[in-house]
Amino acid sequence: VLDTILPLLEDKQHGFVERDAALSFLFVGPSGVGKTELARKIAQWLHGGKSSHGGANSQAWRQKQKFVEFKMGNYQSEEAFANWMGVADGIKGGEGKRTEVLREHPDAVIYLDEIEKAIPSAGDRLLGLLDNGGALQVARTGELLSTVNAVFILS
Repeated sequence: VLDTILPLLEDKQHGFVERDAALSFLFVGPSGVGKTELARKIAQWLHGGKSSHGGANSQAWRQKQKFVEFKMGNYQSEEAFANWMGVADGIKGGEGKRTEVLREHPDAVIYLDEIEKAIPSAGDRLLGLLDNGGALQVARTGELLSTVNAVFILS
């Protein structure tokens, strides 16, 4: 897996690839094989954190929140998923968790764990997010928020 992923990450980090969309990966496998840990290691590698077991760099990396994990099983209802995605102006709710993360940390590694546990339409909506020319349209305002520096990992 690392032989495939590292060259892509290196190209992204060094700006060798002109991208009009976020880098994205789909990790599959049974529980306990290390999908989440690999996602954390990718974030640490990209953002200079050393070890997940402590140290000054690791602490600073965690404080920057460059790795954000969403347990998609928490979004099994349309209302909960809409609160994650963001809701349109005039509807009760806010910009959504994904928008908040990308606004604060446009280069974050965003790990969407167990996407199959979210509402049935989540897969199509998430693919739309990844295939939108590197921009996320904020539901409330229509503003375009760049996603090209983010890395999305789905499992």
